[in-house]
Amino acid sequence: MMTETATTNIPRNNGFAILRLQLCLLFLALMLPLTAAKTDDGIEFFVQVHTDKEHVRLGDSCTVTYLLYSSVPFQHVKCNTDFRLKHAKIRTVRFRPENTVQRIVMNGRRYYRMFWSQHVVCPQKEGRLKLPARTFKAKYNLYQTYTDGNGYYFGTPKKVEVKKQAANKPLPLTIEPTPRRTTLQMLQSGSGVL
Repeated sequence: MMTETATTNIPRNNGFAILRLQLCLLFLALMLPLTAAKTDDGIEFFVQVHTDKEHVRLGDSCTVTYLLYSSVPFQHVKCNTDFRLKHAKIRTVRFRPENTVQRIVMNGRRYYRMFWSQHVVCPQKEGRLKLPARTFKAKYNLYQTYTDGNGYYFGTPKKVEVKKQAANKPLPLTIEPTPRRTTLQMLQSGSGVL
C-alpha cells in the first residue's frame, strides 16, 4: 500500500520573507498620503442664565447664575464682558469656575456644565432691569484620528485646538414696588414700628 503525500514549496528562510513583507508595508504606508478625519468638530457650546425670581420687590434681592454647557470637556474658557447693571447693587459670589464642572444629561444628551459666575442683585429702582448679554470664548483640544488602517500603527493622533464662541440674550427682570402696609399690619407681623 502506497500513500501519496502532498508537498509544497515552502521556503526554508521564512524570517527573510517576513522581513521583506514588513518593509514593503512600511514603504507603502509612508508613501500613501494619510487622510485625517474631517475637521467638522460637532461641538455644542451654549450659555444659559438663571434667576431664582422673575419678579423682584424693591429692596429684595435675587440670584443670577451664568451656566456654560458643552458637549466635550472644556480646556479654557474666557469672558471679556463684565456683569454690570444700572440702578442695582451687585455682590459677586467668589468661586473658581473650573472647579464646578459637572457631567449632566439634558434632553437625552450628555453635556459638561460649568457654573461660570453667580451674582446677588439688589435693585435700587422700580421698573425693568435688563441682565446684560455676555460673550464667552472656549478652547478645546481635540485629537484627530486617521481614517486609514495604517495610521493606527504608524501615525500619532494630531492635536487640534478648536475655538468656539457663545453668547446669551439679554434677560429682563421686573422690579415691583414694595407693598404699603398699615401700622396694624406691621404690628401683627411682629416687626416693630418706630
